[in-house]
Amino acid sequence: MLLNSVYEYAQEDRKILVRVSIGFGIAFAVLTGVNYSVQLSTVRLTIAKGEIVGLEQWLQASPYSGVAAINMLGWTLFLGLSSPFVAPVFFWQRFGKGHLHCFLGERCFCLLGGIGHIFEITVLVFITINLGMGAAVMVPAIGLAILFRRLRGMNDVRPMDGR
Repeated sequence: MLLNSVYEYAQEDRKILVRVSIGFGIAFAVLTGVNYSVQLSTVRLTIAKGEIVGLEQWLQASPYSGVAAINMLGWTLFLGLSSPFVAPVFFWQRFGKGHLHCFLGERCFCLLGGIGHIFEITVLVFITINLGMGAAVMVPAIGLAILFRRLRGMNDVRPMDGR
């Protein structure tokens, strides 16, 4: 939803970039959504029944499970590909430099996190995915929420006749 709001905000010549970003963002949402759905349903119910045989490939907590790989593909590749396409929307704006740097920083954190996951560098995954990307996602989200709130305030001007 945030990317769709950025699309509406973007200048015409940059809207295509945001569309590409939305496409990668949808892939991210689908992959991570599958993982979390499996964790909340299948894994939880199987553990509750005490049946843990064969559960290894469905556990997110296991770095060797298929579902963990799907989750990391979403977080490291598709979220990482979404970020650089949305960043140019803010390139020439004075207040947008922080958003630009956060989106590009997010791309770097995702790439490094993916490398850390593939080569089993746990410290790199922890730092890039949990700490670095957490901040790189949270800061522009808060900034964009403030920006859109201000823009909404500018558009809430009512006609003088009271309608």
